[in-house]
Amino acid sequence: MPFLEKGSFKHTSPVELFLMLKKTKATGVLKVQRDKIKKLIYLLNGDPVSILSNVKSESLGQIVLKLGKINSDELDEILKKQKETGKKLGSIMVEAGKLSIGELKEILHKQNVIKLKELCMWNEGKFVFTKKPAEDVKKKV
Repeated sequence: MPFLEKGSFKHTSPVELFLMLKKTKATGVLKVQRDKIKKLIYLLNGDPVSILSNVKSESLGQIVLKLGKINSDELDEILKKQKETGKKLGSIMVEAGKLSIGELKEILHKQNVIKLKELCMWNEGKFVFTKKPAEDVKKKV
C-alpha cells in the first residue's frame, strides 16, 4: 500500500495508516479530525511519541482525577495555576506532590494509549500528515 499524506478513514483505516507510517519510518505530525474531535500525533521514525487531543476525557487532568490521585477541587486549583504560570499540568502536579515523576511518566504513557485506542476505532474522519525534521518534533514533545 502506498504512503498517503492525506485522506479519509472511509478509505484507509487508522490502523492501516499507522502501519504505513511505521513502515516508512515517518517523522512529523499527523492531524486527524472527526466531526469536532481533533488530534495531533507527533511521530518519530513511525512511532507516536506525543498525542494532543481536544477530547476532555482524554486530558491529563481528567485521567489523574479518574485514577483518584487528585479530587475535583485540587484539579481546579492545578488548572488555575497552569493558566497563571503557563507551566505544564504534569509539572505542576509533581511540584505539588500529587504525583511522582515516575507516576507522571506512566500516566502520560497510559494517556497516549487511551488516545490511540480511541482513534483506532474510527471509521470516518480525515487525516493529513506533514513531514517535519526530528528536531522540530522533539521540541513539541
